[in-house]
Amino acid sequence: MAKQFSSTYVGEFRLIHEHIFDVIRNYARINMLDLDVIRFPSEDPHVWGCFFSASNHDFLFINTTNSLEKQNFAAAHELYHVLMNEKKYTKKVFSDVVIGNGDSIDEDIEGNAFAALLLVPSKALEDCLDILLAGKIISCKTIQLLNEYFIVPIKTLAMRIYEIGRIDRNALLALLTTLTKSKGIAIAENVMEFGSLLENMQYAKDLELLDDEDIVADEAFFESLKP
Repeated sequence: MAKQFSSTYVGEFRLIHEHIFDVIRNYARINMLDLDVIRFPSEDPHVWGCFFSASNHDFLFINTTNSLEKQNFAAAHELYHVLMNEKKYTKKVFSDVVIGNGDSIDEDIEGNAFAALLLVPSKALEDCLDILLAGKIISCKTIQLLNEYFIVPIKTLAMRIYEIGRIDRNALLALLTTLTKSKGIAIAENVMEFGSLLENMQYAKDLELLDDEDIVADEAFFESLKP
């Protein structure tokens, strides 16, 4: 699905980067959608973006408080919700991506997969790795260099490298653990299984990947979800 969309609205060999916003506007124009893209700062950095409708008009919001890499990913993710809302595409986004243990997949996880495939195409990633590595193993430095080229979150890059078969699961988890410690992003060990949020948070707390403010905010959020 991501490849189909890209070939129609982006171009097969073009990387999108921050032009994702132009891609969204172009899609809305071609398909005559009443869609406004709103880029505005929010006080909550945990909110990356959202898609919603009001008065027969669609809105795609992106939080500009976050880094450009997060804004790009959030925009591509919300674009997936736009496409599903229009029902122009069938849900085949997972044909080339690892999705865990076969449990049911919700639209937000599908949106993440779509965004990763759209922003980090397999062929472009393979070519970059061949140029950067020159016989060396994939390291955190490799991810950081790729981050400057693709301008997406480092977790996305590590996952895509795993999905195209260039590293195994153990190497993926080792990279994520090292990168999250250096970047301050909490990733749980069972990330590939999309497991319990509470278990994920406990794992991050045990490794001291979260500061006290984030722990308090996360615990309050989980409390709010209880019936």
